[in-house]
Amino acid sequence: MKNKKKFIIEGEDIFIDRLDINIKDKNKTEEIVKDHLTELFGDIEDLIFYIERLRSKKKRSLILYCIKCENKELIKNISKGKIKILPLQFYIYRKFKNKLKRGNYVMIFKNNDSLYINFIKDKRIFDSSLLKDVCVDTLQKKMVELREFIGEEKNLLFINSKNKIRKTSIKEFCSEEFYSRFSISSI
Repeated sequence: MKNKKKFIIEGEDIFIDRLDINIKDKNKTEEIVKDHLTELFGDIEDLIFYIERLRSKKKRSLILYCIKCENKELIKNISKGKIKILPLQFYIYRKFKNKLKRGNYVMIFKNNDSLYINFIKDKRIFDSSLLKDVCVDTLQKKMVELREFIGEEKNLLFINSKNKIRKTSIKEFCSEEFYSRFSISSI
């Protein structure tokens, strides 16, 4: 059996959605997911998606991770199983997830001119944002959303240019002192 080529892709925004269903059949599930994504996006020919199945005693839920991709050859190779992609957001999350306890966290890291923000709930990426050409103003506007998610607790995780994780509060993260003391540079 040949090994699949694996690629980490960067600079792509990930759309995350949750869908509750009561169907166990894998083929029927995929059909329902495609119908749901067609409702959301219209044309799904340029969409790469991954389905994570969550099971509980009461219901079956799916988490859908979607990326718009204009590279038709890449989409074709993924659908044929020749290659596997991993968004940079997921790569970084997997690298540090063992250091997290259950609860709500926001993981922030910067790569090139993009700032990646992962909202993590009970050890799963619940939402993800990608901010390009980030400035302090843009980041401080995003902090309102972050504050609603984690409150004032020290559950903001910042990954620095040396791949070290720093746990901080939103108040500390938004301070000028933090920016000067803890450089925000590419990883």
